[in-house]
Amino acid sequence: MVTGGGLGHADITASVSSVTGGLGLDVGSLGCRYVVDPPRLVFSEFGGSGSVQVNASASDCRWIVKSDASWLPFSYDPHVSGSGSFGYQVPSNSTPSTRTANLVVLGTDGATTVHSLEQARPITCSYVAIPDHSYFTVSGGSGSFQVVTTPADCRWNLNVPTYSYGPIHITGGFSGTGNGVVTFTVSALPSYYSGQYFEILVVGLSGQNPSGIHTVNIR
Repeated sequence: MVTGGGLGHADITASVSSVTGGLGLDVGSLGCRYVVDPPRLVFSEFGGSGSVQVNASASDCRWIVKSDASWLPFSYDPHVSGSGSFGYQVPSNSTPSTRTANLVVLGTDGATTVHSLEQARPITCSYVAIPDHSYFTVSGGSGSFQVVTTPADCRWNLNVPTYSYGPIHITGGFSGTGNGVVTFTVSALPSYYSGQYFEILVVGLSGQNPSGIHTVNIR
């Protein structure tokens, strides 16, 4: 005779003639398993958006998502168990190389699966701002960054978007061919600008390519 059902403990007894014996059996779960659809996406150098369906093997399987690539900072927690989906944005690739990333679906029981993505490099010229971020208080100040192009004969100029016109003033390196240095100042700002950011775009003039971006963060 068997007593018990589903997951947990079961007691089994059997009798043959006048001999009776028994054993205990612990029945456990096979664990959670996850399948992503699609498992892989490929993006152009101009980036785009991706959407992924996560199919969990049981309704009580809990999972989160994390990126393994510094160029694609992404994390997601659905705050619910079972199957679900998530979306993400891929920025433009202004570097001279194809780049890859994995979005790792990690279950709370340790099970994992991966959605991988690949992004193409610019076909002709690449424009990179180094560093790509700077930080200022609302008191303002001055800063600079390098423009690195591949190959060395790529032409570029700067574009400060309209929303950045007031606080950002370019003082040197308005345009160039090949590598160069851009200098700028940041005006003093009211305290409510803390936490906002402004962008300086390095726009390529040698074919259609993603812009390099230097982001000015106000703290």
